[in-house]
Amino acid sequence: MKPSVARALVIGGLMTLLCGPARASSRHAVVIGSNQGLAGEPVLEFAEQDARRMAQIFTDVASMPAEHVHLLAGAPLQDIKASLRALAKARPDEVWLFVSGHADARGLHVHGEIWPWRELRETLEQLPAKRRLGFVDACNSGAILTAKGISFENQLELSIEPNVRGLVLLTSSGSNELSYESRKLAGSPFAHFLASGLRGAADENQDGAVTLAEVYTYLYARTVAASLSGRQGPQHPTQAGWYHGQGEWTLSRRSTNAATLRLGDEGLGQCFVLDHAETAVIAELRAGDPAPVQVPVGRYRVKCISGAGAFVASADLHAGTTAIESLAFASTERHEVIARGPALDVHRRLALAGGVSSESDGPEEWLTLAWVHDLGAFSGELQVGVSHVGRFAPKLGLYGHLPWWTVLGTRLDVGLSAAYRTKFEDAGELTFGPLLQLSFEASQHLRVFLRQEISTSVSLTSTGQNSLPLLTTLGMDWSFDP
Repeated sequence: MKPSVARALVIGGLMTLLCGPARASSRHAVVIGSNQGLAGEPVLEFAEQDARRMAQIFTDVASMPAEHVHLLAGAPLQDIKASLRALAKARPDEVWLFVSGHADARGLHVHGEIWPWRELRETLEQLPAKRRLGFVDACNSGAILTAKGISFENQLELSIEPNVRGLVLLTSSGSNELSYESRKLAGSPFAHFLASGLRGAADENQDGAVTLAEVYTYLYARTVAASLSGRQGPQHPTQAGWYHGQGEWTLSRRSTNAATLRLGDEGLGQCFVLDHAETAVIAELRAGDPAPVQVPVGRYRVKCISGAGAFVASADLHAGTTAIESLAFASTERHEVIARGPALDVHRRLALAGGVSSESDGPEEWLTLAWVHDLGAFSGELQVGVSHVGRFAPKLGLYGHLPWWTVLGTRLDVGLSAAYRTKFEDAGELTFGPLLQLSFEASQHLRVFLRQEISTSVSLTSTGQNSLPLLTTLGMDWSFDP
C-alpha cells in the first residue's frame, strides 16, 4: 500500500472516531389552531381546520414524517407551551411553527388567554434548532416582527446545509391589519395560498423545489389580491428574520411519486382542487402559475370559475402530470363554486343609553334607543331619543373605529351624527357634529360604551338661537348575532 493511501485511510478513520457518523437532518413542525379566543370574541370557523390542513401538507410535501408533525387544534395554551418545551428537548435541526387564531396587537388569543407576541417570538428564538420558521395567521400578527426589533440582515438567502442557522417569521398581516377568513374557501386566504405555494404553485423557476423566497413572493401577491374586499382593506403578509449561509432555503420538493396538476387554458379561469367529498380545498390553480401543484395520488373534484360560467369535473389522479383542461367538465351553478375573499362580517346591535346635554337654558336629560348595524370597521345607527322636558329627537350616526387603539381591551370610534330635535309644538332644530365613543366588550354579546357629541344646533324658527350643545351618553348595547 502506498504511503499516501495509508495516510488518507488513517486520517479518515480518526475523523470518524472524533466526529461520529453523520446524522440525517431532522425537520419538525408544531401546528396550532384555535377557534376560541377571548371572551366576547366571535368563535372562528376555520382556524382549527386550517391547522389540520397544514399538518397534512407538511407531511405530504415538506419532508416531515407524520410523527414529526405535532398538531394542536383547539388545545389550551398550557398544552401548547408544554409541546414546545418537549420539542426543545428533542433538539431537531429545523422547526416550523404554524399558528392560526384570534389576536390583537398584544398577542395571540387562545381559549381566554393571551399569548404575548414577545413571549411567542422568544420561544422560537430559544429553540435549540439550527433553523426556525414561523407562519403566523392572525389579526395584527405583524406585531410579532416589531416586538423586539427583529430585522433582516443584508444576506437574504439561506442554504439548508446542517451548518446554516436562522430564524424567519412570515405573518398574514401587518401589525395594524386584520386577517380574514373565507367561508367559501373554508379557511383563510393566507393558509389557502401557503398550501398551494408549498404544493408547487410558488415554484417560479420551475426547478421542482419551492424556496422560502418563492413562497413569500407568491403568498404576498395572492393574499393581498384575495383580501381587497376586506372591511378594512387588504391584508399584507410580512416577513422578517435573520439567517446565515449560502444558497436557498428549500421548503418543499416535487415528488416523483405524487400526482401533479397543471392549468394551461386561461378560459377556465380560477380552478380549485377539492377532496372528492368536496369538504376541503386542497389547492388553487391558475393558468399563470409557473409550475404544477402536487397532491397525493387519489380521487378529487376540480371546480373552475370564469366569465363563461362555472364548471366541475371528477379526476382520478395517478403519478405524473395531468392537464386540468383535459378533464371532462360539466356546467354547474355559479354559487356552488369556491370564491376567494373574506365574507362580510355584519353585527346587529340594540343599544339603550342615558345622557345629559348642555343647553342654553340648563342641562337636559335624555333616554335613547338605537339600532346599530356594525360592519366591523364602520358602524351606522338609527337612534330615537326623548328628554325629560318632552323633546323628541330622531338621529343618524356613522362612525368607524381606530385600529391602532389598544388600551385595556377598549375600542375607540370617531364619526359624525345628525339629529332633528322638536317638542312638536314648534319647528324644532337640526343638530350635527362629531362624535367620540369609547366601548368595552363585557361579554360575547354585551358592550358598554361612553360617548360624547359636540353638535352645532341650528334653529328652524326665526326667533330661535343657534347653540353648541355637548351631549355625554353612557349606555350598553346587545348583539343579536349567535
